[in-house]
Amino acid sequence: MSAAKSFCRAGRIGFCFGVRRTVRMAQEILARTGRLTSIGEIVHNPQVMEGLVRRGLRVVSSPEEVGAEDFLVRSHGLAPQVVEEIRRRGAVISDGVCPRVKKLQTLISVLDTSGFSVIIVGDRTHPEVKACMGFGRRVEVCPPGGAVSRLPASARAAIVGQTTLSFDEYLRSVRAIVDRLSAPCVRVFNTICRVTEERQAAARELSGRVQTVLVLGGRQSANTRKLYEICKAVNPRTFHVESLSDLAAFPLSGVRSIGLTSGTSTAEEFIRAVAEHLRKNGYEEVPGYAK
Repeated sequence: MSAAKSFCRAGRIGFCFGVRRTVRMAQEILARTGRLTSIGEIVHNPQVMEGLVRRGLRVVSSPEEVGAEDFLVRSHGLAPQVVEEIRRRGAVISDGVCPRVKKLQTLISVLDTSGFSVIIVGDRTHPEVKACMGFGRRVEVCPPGGAVSRLPASARAAIVGQTTLSFDEYLRSVRAIVDRLSAPCVRVFNTICRVTEERQAAARELSGRVQTVLVLGGRQSANTRKLYEICKAVNPRTFHVESLSDLAAFPLSGVRSIGLTSGTSTAEEFIRAVAEHLRKNGYEEVPGYAK
């Protein structure tokens, strides 16, 4: 970087197409009706959620709290049994599920119908995985790098992955699972989101070219946490920034180059605010990674 103090953005930053679609759907419904309900946060980003709540979004935790009202299925999805219960209660349902996640849900359903036991590599507590578990009758979850608590006993098994995993992480888990399976027929599917892969690759490259990396996004966001881990492994001076107040805690003295990357649910408005903060502290934005 040629400037005395400079910063640049990774080649992939801001909302992914799935999150942008879900947020736009919520905004359009709220603009039309002024009221909307979701089970759980529709995206894992505090600034985005605060803005939607101010406009009339109501976040609840169970279908019993939903009535005859506009309802948006979150980007991570919901189990079909939950959606059916909400429909039974008279809600007008809009489907905000990320297309990549929807594809994974459909795959699990098809595999289940075809007689496969399905192993999901992912975080059992993540809303995407919790929703996907509802699309099959024989579904087990294996944490990345962990062990399957109960291996399927059927003759046919299929392995899929939470869409926000890194591909390398998924591949390591797949190899470990396949070594333990006794099923004569095992099928493995690459369900990792390509946008996530590209973003991780761009962040990894950027981390090796700057002194400090700021990973922008919510701490509840799985893909943002994964980006942080990837960047931190390359560059120890990597910091997770969820809000502007976090910036005050990061030592910038002597730092001449800063790289910005973000999770897929981080709004452009927040990225611009961080960039403006850096400019006020004497940093000049330079190009070079906006591919």
